Amino acid sequence: MSEKKLYRLLDKMDKGTCSEEEKQLLYRFYQKFQHTNTLESWTNSNVEESKKRLWNRIHGSIGKPQKSGIQKVVWKRIVVAAAMMVGISLLGLFLIRTMEPDPARKDQITLELPDGTVKILNSGKFQSIYDHKGNKIGNQLGNQVVFSPSMAIDNEAFQTVHVPYGKKFAISLPDGSKVNLNTGSSLTFPVNFVKGNKRQVSLTGEAYLKVAKDTVHPFILTANELSVEVLGTEFNIHAYGEDQFSEVVLVEGSVQLASIEHKGMDPSSLRLLPGNKARFQRSTHGLSQESVSTEIYTAWMDDELVFRNMSFDNILKKLERQYDVEITNQNHALSEEKFQASFGKKPPIETVFEELGLVYNINYEIKGNKITIH
Repeated sequence: MSEKKLYRLLDKMDKGTCSEEEKQLLYRFYQKFQHTNTLESWTNSNVEESKKRLWNRIHGSIGKPQKSGIQKVVWKRIVVAAAMMVGISLLGLFLIRTMEPDPARKDQITLELPDGTVKILNSGKFQSIYDHKGNKIGNQLGNQVVFSPSMAIDNEAFQTVHVPYGKKFAISLPDGSKVNLNTGSSLTFPVNFVKGNKRQVSLTGEAYLKVAKDTVHPFILTANELSVEVLGTEFNIHAYGEDQFSEVVLVEGSVQLASIEHKGMDPSSLRLLPGNKARFQRSTHGLSQESVSTEIYTAWMDDELVFRNMSFDNILKKLERQYDVEITNQNHALSEEKFQASFGKKPPIETVFEELGLVYNINYEIKGNKITIH
């Protein structure tokens, strides 16, 4: 959760306008807060305020009603323990800032376990995956991991798969749902999907999902303040954090989309039809849909590059992610121009720019992983 989003939700909680889903989102954030470096990028001036407000919210038992008698005593102990964990996390924040980032992880596909342990998932490797206590939670089969429910874990602890720029990866969730993660993407999901609860996951980046059908346990994906609810379907979602919009393309089935900030309020919710694309504008929380050729939006799974009526700036963003390169555009007149192009099976970046240069008369220079548009 970003700093901005946390403060927005806390403000809503103070005003009494937080929905139950938002309360649960806050509570889950607190549950895993002590195991992550979520605050690594936050400013020092906000840390003390965050600590105070986190304490107030935990003390108010967000998402957990207060109980009497013995349970109240137990809850008081939980509050004290949680506050200590928050303090430890904030101390860890300052320690992290004094350390250099691990360059070995930057370009690796990783699995971050609920306790904060990070495992590197080397492409093409075959191995069993265990948590920090030695419990088996899945198997890596080459460029995918099949996660299985852990009998040793009976709560909804969350783990995250991170895929860096220039790489792709596939995972099978504990419920059997299939997820293909595009370059520069992360998916957070439970070690177990708890019986009676909704299946909730969160995404940053782009993914294609084939959701296992389970009418008793709806599947909820959140990304960039957008909620996508499905029972069983196939869809592609594009939701990179730096983009001002998110897109969902439905291949089959049915999904309900809604802005998390205004869930259930028109025009911020809609039911998407197969063969259509929904576009969510983050600045206005507006949703719209149009008919599209779904193959264009799923071509990335076959390592194909397809650009249709796409601005030059957005093409450059896509190329940076796919090839893990840095592109500087000095020809600002091209920024908002629309282009059409198709490349099969991810050709070398030199080939891509050679063809773009020939067709659209684009001048460029490539030096290592840095590309300049003149």
